[in-house]
Order: sequence, then C-alpha cells, then structure tokens
Amino acid sequence: MADSPRPARRRPTGVHAPINAAEAAKRAAHVRPGEEDALRAAATGTRRPRAAGTRAQGRSPRALTFAAVGIGAALALVLAFVLIRAIMGALLAPDARDAVESMPLAAENQAVTIDADDLGSASIACGRTVYAVRSFDDGVMRVVRSSTDAPDSFVSLFDILGTPVGLAVYNGTIYAVANLDGSYSVCAYVDADGSVPVQIAEESGTASDVALDGSQLKITCTDGKAFELDLENR
Repeated sequence: MADSPRPARRRPTGVHAPINAAEAAKRAAHVRPGEEDALRAAATGTRRPRAAGTRAQGRSPRALTFAAVGIGAALALVLAFVLIRAIMGALLAPDARDAVESMPLAAENQAVTIDADDLGSASIACGRTVYAVRSFDDGVMRVVRSSTDAPDSFVSLFDILGTPVGLAVYNGTIYAVANLDGSYSVCAYVDADGSVPVQIAEESGTASDVALDGSQLKITCTDGKAFELDLENR
C-alpha cells in the first residue's frame, strides 16, 4: 500500500522565507533611517505585515486636516448666522431716536388762572400730558388729565370743592385754588394711583388771580391783597 502524501507544512501567518545574504546586503545599501529592524526581521523571515493601526496613523494628518477644515467651516457658518440676525434685528427694531422722542417731556412748572365762564380754555400742558378743569352734568368741577394727541379722551383725577380760580403744576404736583364761602383754599394732588387731594392752605378773601414765580405760588384777591405759598417744601 502506497504511502499517502504528507500534507505540506504551512508557514505561520505573517512569517516569510528568509532572504539570502546577497539580497540582504543589497537592501542594506539602500536602507533608510528607522528601517534597520525591518531588514533584520526580513533576513530572518519573521517580518509581519503592518498592523491596521499603523496604516491608520499614516493617514491621520490628512484626517486632522479635513477635521480642521470642517470645524472652521462650521464656525464660519455660525458667525455668519449671528451677524445676519444682528443686522436684521437692527433694521427691524424701532429707531432709538423715535423711542426717545415718544417719551413724555419733563414737567414744566407753571400756573394758569381759570375763567369761570370758559373752564375748558384754562389748561396746563406738561410734555404730552394736559391738566384742566372741567364742569360735569352733576355740577361738580373736576381736575382731569388728557393727552395732547387725544384731548377729548380724559381721566378724572379729583373734585374741586368750591369755585375753581386757578391751577398750577410744580415738580409734578398739581395745585388747585378754589373760592369757598368768604375764603379760598389750596389743594395739592400727586398724579399717581391711589393719590387723594390734600388741602394745604386756606385764607380769607376772594381769590381772583393765580401765578407761579419760581417755587412761590402767588394768589391775588379781589381787594388787592396777595398771598404767597412756598411750594418747595410742600
């Protein structure tokens, strides 16, 4: 019985046949720095193929370049988006100058004498706000507030007891002068929610004229007598 053929020996994976001395010398003449170990392994037949990680390292600089370019492009897009939104917001936002002009002006200190025959003609304008005295159907005189843009749309502030003679505004406070029976009174009112008028003075006589000189409220009576009230400390 003939002997069965022996299976051929398989060389271990990654192991190559050793090269002869002439081939090794030839390769050694052209060796580059760092390749001595590879040549020794080739001469002994133990050289192994490069690992996948080694090949990946060879491509890492290009991958880093692509990543840097991608990050730069993304940052550029974000910056462009922010700039576009800022520009559009500036174009669509109201003009800052219009906002400043639409704000009420500072209150002007002034006074006016009220003509009993025409109460609607006596008023004080403080910026865009107008204070005046109006007569209502119930016979009550009231100090009202309206806007220069809508003078017929007003808000009642407080009632005046007696016959109104004058109206004054000083540092944002409203002063109403009215004749009573043999005397006249001065009421102060701060235009704010929950505020009520307060009588700060009452003098004998019949008031006929009201004026403001600095912080001095001057009231002149029909007999020529004058009364001054300092509003600075009120």
